[in-house]
Amino acid sequence: MIVTASPWRRQLARDANALERWVMRPRSPRREYTLENKLFSCAFAIRRLAEANKLTAKAAQGEIEGKRYPLIDEERLPDFTDWTEVSELYDLDKPEQVTLSVTDFAARILSSYFLDFIDNDDGHATGLWVGSDHHGRQGVSRFPMSTVIALFRGTSRDAKNRSPLRLTFIPTGD
Repeated sequence: MIVTASPWRRQLARDANALERWVMRPRSPRREYTLENKLFSCAFAIRRLAEANKLTAKAAQGEIEGKRYPLIDEERLPDFTDWTEVSELYDLDKPEQVTLSVTDFAARILSSYFLDFIDNDDGHATGLWVGSDHHGRQGVSRFPMSTVIALFRGTSRDAKNRSPLRLTFIPTGD
């Protein structure tokens, strides 16, 4: 159980800053590892803060918008063992708008069977593909990295820091 949100909130902010720095680096195994690690760390922190009721109403109502692409063949649900190209499994010509709450987005990241970063022509990560175990038949989702980072930053600022325990240090007059 989280007694105080401060360490979680600070780490969430640090990880969001790290994500922002690492999306600007060219694709490499180190960049992929770091981006995925920070992404999961942020999602886990949000889940823990939400479970402990340490998110303000504003943070809990935070949303992220993206696009969802349906399966081409609804009989074939891909998993991590047969993943190939997004365009081979999902119909990229039929995007649907999707809006997720901050907690649903965190859950989607934590339950993902597919997660990949979308690079622009300069090699910077500008987007994120997420395929979730729980929502696999609904399609794969795509989110802009700038929106993901902004969501994490906003959530870190709006986490409650109210502890039921109040420890007060009273200096003695030595």
